[in-house]
Amino acid sequence: MGVRISVILPFLDAVDTLPDQLEALANQSYEGAWELVLSDNGSSDGSTELARSWEGRLNLTVVDASTRRGSIGFSRNVAAARAHGEVLAFCDADDRVHRPRRDVALWAGVMTKRRFVALVFVLVVGVNLLTAPQEAMHGPESVAG
Repeated sequence: MGVRISVILPFLDAVDTLPDQLEALANQSYEGAWELVLSDNGSSDGSTELARSWEGRLNLTVVDASTRRGSIGFSRNVAAARAHGEVLAFCDADDRVHRPRRDVALWAGVMTKRRFVALVFVLVVGVNLLTAPQEAMHGPESVAG
């Protein structure tokens, strides 16, 4: 079976924030095939080595997007070009995917119903604004995943 979801994660000098995001991604509960494509936009703080140190815990690839340093759009596009998934999901190095560990499952579930969906994940004081309305109405176990 091929990769269902490619999570695209651009970074630039993110040694202080990247570990939290990688830990959260490693703890996702989604059981389908997915990959993480990290795109280094020219880091000089050890972020690249840090990302590669997670190769045993995550199905990941680190790509070089340093030719246009500081361009997050370019960095995302370089990673997307190397992705193998049917679905591309984007997050940033200074984010942390949702604590209930369902973001990858949520991306997969949404994409089975729609060919294109733009999702914005915003974490405010521990509340995922994408799922907060569902959780408020039906409890946290009601959210897809």
